[in-house]
Amino acid sequence: MNRFCPSCGNRVHRGDPSSREKFRRWWLIPFFILILAGLCLGGFYYYQQHLTHEAVQSFQKGEQLALKGKYREAGDAFSDALKKRPHFPAALLNLKIVNIGLDIESDLQTAKQLEKHKKYDQALATIDRASKKLQGYKGKIVTLINHSISQAKISATVGKLRQEMEGKDSIDALAPILTKAESLNIPEAKEIAKQIRAQIVEIAYSEANQLLNEKNYSSALEKVNDGLKYDPSSEKLLGLKKAIEKAKKEYEAQETAIANEAIQKAQEEYEHNKKEGVQLVDIKAKLDEYGNIEVTGKVKCTATVPVTSVSVSYTLYDEHGAEYATNEVIVVPDTLNPGDEGTFDYTHFNVNGKLTVKATKLKWYLAD
Repeated sequence: MNRFCPSCGNRVHRGDPSSREKFRRWWLIPFFILILAGLCLGGFYYYQQHLTHEAVQSFQKGEQLALKGKYREAGDAFSDALKKRPHFPAALLNLKIVNIGLDIESDLQTAKQLEKHKKYDQALATIDRASKKLQGYKGKIVTLINHSISQAKISATVGKLRQEMEGKDSIDALAPILTKAESLNIPEAKEIAKQIRAQIVEIAYSEANQLLNEKNYSSALEKVNDGLKYDPSSEKLLGLKKAIEKAKKEYEAQETAIANEAIQKAQEEYEHNKKEGVQLVDIKAKLDEYGNIEVTGKVKCTATVPVTSVSVSYTLYDEHGAEYATNEVIVVPDTLNPGDEGTFDYTHFNVNGKLTVKATKLKWYLAD
């Protein structure tokens, strides 16, 4: 079988050693190319691994910085990670979050300046707007930023509570502020709540003591109880409450005695007015030139209230003592006030003789 040179195409004799050596050299070329390609691929792989490792290190550094509140440095670290690995979703997300954090940090500084000028409503509005910028985001960095927002909001709220306390001098005005302070689980708010309760106690004590001096015991007790709703263990209010209850008991006992005495007096007065409310001052019978007897007289109101429809009943006797006539006559005026006097008169015609008169009955009605 004839063999040919792969290079020149000439016939190679079977026994030619040079041709065999050349053949072996050409056979090694593909092998070396394969090794070189493997080395290149391996180097590229390890280079990419190195880039990934450095990107991860930058990412981790960024997270550590962000969790310390160093958002600007953290942003640089996340940007470095993205340069090394552009398709790094976690780094891209964290870079966005720390940029928002820087923006929020600026908002919180603005809010702090507003607080210094006691513009607490504006400060709280700024903080609320800042908090909305992180809606939809989660993670440790977000939690840290939200904590800063929460602290800023608490600070502004506490300042606003102190401002609202100024000039408040009634329990009704202070109660809503106390409720707000108690809803904030922070030492500053607890201190404000303590101050408000102490102020409420002083207000309740002062107002209740004034009512006690005015002997308005029920209102005084009500005021003390209002204060005790906010500080049930206040020794000052509890002591005043006992004093009010004691004074109230003594006063009620006195009032009962006075009332009983007044009832008795009123009953006695009624009996007097009913039985002795009108007294006869004078009554006489006079014979005139025409033979008529004119009976005249006067009464006085001794009652403590006005009397009306007063009438006088009388009997006429002849010179032998025999009963001649009886009559009832109305007193004028119709109404007699206490101490007033009224008169009466009546003419008996054609008697033609002297008669004597004797009042037999007085009648009257007590005015309503």
